[in-house]
Amino acid sequence: MNAMVRQYLPFIGDHVAARRRVKSGQFANLVIGPVVDVWPSGVRIVTNAGESNEGDFQLFHTDWTFQKLDIAEQQHEGFRMSNANEEYPRCTGSAFPPVLDACCGTKAFWFDKADSRAVFHDKRDEECPIKPDAGHPARNLIVRPDVVGDFTDLRFPADTFALVVFDPPHAAFGKSSVTAKTYGTLGGVDWRDMLRRGFAECFRVLRPEGVLVFKWCEWEIPVRDVLALTPEKPLFGHISGRRAQTHWIAFLKPNNALCVKTKKGGAK
Repeated sequence: MNAMVRQYLPFIGDHVAARRRVKSGQFANLVIGPVVDVWPSGVRIVTNAGESNEGDFQLFHTDWTFQKLDIAEQQHEGFRMSNANEEYPRCTGSAFPPVLDACCGTKAFWFDKADSRAVFHDKRDEECPIKPDAGHPARNLIVRPDVVGDFTDLRFPADTFALVVFDPPHAAFGKSSVTAKTYGTLGGVDWRDMLRRGFAECFRVLRPEGVLVFKWCEWEIPVRDVLALTPEKPLFGHISGRRAQTHWIAFLKPNNALCVKTKKGGAK
């Protein structure tokens, strides 16, 4: 992944103030709005601050500085935060890698934990020292995503990724347990609502005819109960693990535009 892209990915979905640096070292041309796309050369900001300042701006990293605005600053400036992911389509030439790991954790099943073809996303960004036990030596569990966020509210434009990996927490482990630090936990949450929203977001950011790879361990909850939380139909799956509890399931996102076109053409 391009270094500039990796640097500015965390701004996706955020309201920012962008100022252009001029030769004198001063700043000019203030633009405020949500970041909706990132390229190797710049970012895309769409403003909706009023008729005089509305527009679709493509700003270059080398000429502009970006500052994230908190909610209070947005309200003070009188700007309305738009749902950029829904209102503005993904631009041609986006520099997003083709793969999203929506809750990457420690990236345990990745061959290359810094694979440039993927955006690694997780709500945690931490390093947890683990004491030795009967089966494992002392070690550090490292969670280092490219973008910190919640998989129930992904900060990416719709129809962005060719492949999405969805490996959410699968049981209500104690928050301080090694297992929770490794896989996350469903403790203290409405797991049905969380997973339903997670599925919906993963399919939203997946391109038409893109593939979703879903991983689930039947430690507490049967996989059939989880699959019932999405209207999408799985293609096929595979069971693995010493206890045959881990399910790998592939989905294909429908191409609704193609379906509509086919129906108009008279296909049955």
